[in-house]
Amino acid sequence: MQDSSDPKTPETSAQDDAESRSVPPTLHDVEAPAPKEKLSFVDWDGPDDPKNPRNWTFRHRWAATAVVSLFTFMSPLASSMVAPALPQISRELNLEQGSVLEAMTLSVFVLAYAVGPLFFGPLSEIYGRRIILQGSNLFFLAFNIACSRAQTSSQLLAFRFLAGLGGSAPLAIGGGTISDLWAPEERGMAMSLYSLAPLTGPAIGPVAGAWIAEKTSWRWVFYSTSIADGVIQLVGLWYLTETYAPTILAVKARALRKSTGDETICTAHEQKRAGVSTWKFIANALLRSIKFLLFDPVMTVMATYMAVMYGTMYLQLTTFASLWTRRYGESVGIAGLNYLFMGAGFTLGAQLGARALDRIYRHLKERNNGVPTPEMRLPLLAIGSFMLPAGLLLYGWTAEYRVFWLVPDIGVFIYCTGIIASFLCIQTYIVDTYGLHAASAVAAVSSFRSIAGFAFPLFSEKMFTALGIDLKIARKNDELTDRTGTPKFIARSVSSGELLDPDDYGSENASLPSPDEIRDYVHRMHTTEYQHEIPPTPDSTAQPEAKFTHQLFHDAESTFWVIVWTLVRSTSGDREKKPHTKQFSDFYHTMCRHYPQPGEEDDRASIFRKSPKFWTSLLHPDLESMALMLRGMFTYVWPEWGRSQTLDPEHVHEALMRLLLVEIIKLDSNDIVLHIGARSIPPIPFFMLA
Repeated sequence: MQDSSDPKTPETSAQDDAESRSVPPTLHDVEAPAPKEKLSFVDWDGPDDPKNPRNWTFRHRWAATAVVSLFTFMSPLASSMVAPALPQISRELNLEQGSVLEAMTLSVFVLAYAVGPLFFGPLSEIYGRRIILQGSNLFFLAFNIACSRAQTSSQLLAFRFLAGLGGSAPLAIGGGTISDLWAPEERGMAMSLYSLAPLTGPAIGPVAGAWIAEKTSWRWVFYSTSIADGVIQLVGLWYLTETYAPTILAVKARALRKSTGDETICTAHEQKRAGVSTWKFIANALLRSIKFLLFDPVMTVMATYMAVMYGTMYLQLTTFASLWTRRYGESVGIAGLNYLFMGAGFTLGAQLGARALDRIYRHLKERNNGVPTPEMRLPLLAIGSFMLPAGLLLYGWTAEYRVFWLVPDIGVFIYCTGIIASFLCIQTYIVDTYGLHAASAVAAVSSFRSIAGFAFPLFSEKMFTALGIDLKIARKNDELTDRTGTPKFIARSVSSGELLDPDDYGSENASLPSPDEIRDYVHRMHTTEYQHEIPPTPDSTAQPEAKFTHQLFHDAESTFWVIVWTLVRSTSGDREKKPHTKQFSDFYHTMCRHYPQPGEEDDRASIFRKSPKFWTSLLHPDLESMALMLRGMFTYVWPEWGRSQTLDPEHVHEALMRLLLVEIIKLDSNDIVLHIGARSIPPIPFFMLA
């Protein structure tokens, strides 16, 4: 007989973190404090009870572990898979590219991770793991489908948050489920699979999302994840059974009360909750999670370190795609393949880390006379904590100098191996430490790190700008870096990313210039010196210069006309009606023939008076988002004719070159190139956003 006030109740001992123990008798007669009558506590039928999740077959336990890990994988996958499709979403839903709202479309999903676990953890301790996992996954599935049908940005943000709310449950409950299924000395491999899921999801998601968005539309990003999650839901209905000991024993107790009519039969968990409402229980559990974070120094340190790692990972993810597309000139689909190095690092780190974690744990347990402690999980953390900054340093340094693409990918691989090893140590340490309350403890850590995952990307652009790194600058051209040589550009279609056909010079309505004509014009303009006057424009705030001398070999003008030529070429073949193509062609040829004389207004000045709406009406629908950028480009060229004295004309070439690299042109040594002049001693380049 055991008093009900004894802290070592049967259920506590059944899921003890040090060892999986059980109390032999099925029923225990105890004196209940109130009312004063004997209660019969239900426990396992001996240490080998097949209903105890830790006594399930090896195959059954791994099946349940795999289902929980798949649930945990799908949610982060859906959170990041939308990243490559953000430009499409912004165009269709009228979001400003690069804005905070656009960033929130991605990160609001992670914000929900900070809220959901605080409620799902306690709810799993009331109703069990299975019903919460499957119910929340249905909630995620419903709103992920709703995202695919969103018609406004507000709808998409709301649906993304609600989908993230449902998808956060596995992050909160999964660790507790692993604790239910596996004894501490064999928990490492199972925990590695579970910990791998939320990290490989953000790595694999953009790879698949890039190809889906490129070949279909952004809505299919949501359709595809919904289909995959629906399949996993069906698998879970068959393979995922209840794992939480108090819930299993409560079912047993209800069956015994029904069959015997004895209302004194109960579980220790039911006796503890007697007279406590569900909301009060949730409130107590919520406070328990907060207390873990605020008043347990070890938990505070571990949660903070995990939050920094998680936030840094999402911070790096915000720049990862643009690094390959803009700095290394790769297409969206090919750039997505670099995420495989992240996935490889996570996978290898999880496999090796899990084996090392269990081996170290068993070794230290033997040295401690067979007595395990949670701190035996931490030695591997020292190695992971070293690999993380080392990999980031290699990645950042080599990417800055545009070293061969494999080297920064190796840095990412090292960094991801270190982060998964560190996650493994912290997760298993927390599960081992908090036992039956592991779900609440993991929920507290998950919420704290999710806040970092949401917040870090929002300030990333300002942080990098303050550090002197502009995320919207394309790769540094070798000629600019070395200050020698001739810049080379290749014209590509902005909408498709394909190399423009050099033999396709226009449509049936107009003839566009060929590459040879462009080169001739560039050469002629570079070897001609002239002066002209420019009157002020209606929106001019600076006093124009009375005269301006076009400088020999100054190629800001030619760069500008290559921009126009590229935009005109990119409209070819994609529209049924091309009423404005001839305007472009006539305008271009007029500029080719025109040489301003002193005292005359350059005809090119008229183009600067055009508004973004004018350019929107001319551009191909896929290029309409470039209207504001194009208007800004023309502002850069004004110093060429003396509109503004705020910019040194010598710098215009570098500014335009960077804009060209960012928005329109990609370099490929195997493609046709346009030679656009040369500068023997270029100044230090700078860049101003349009």
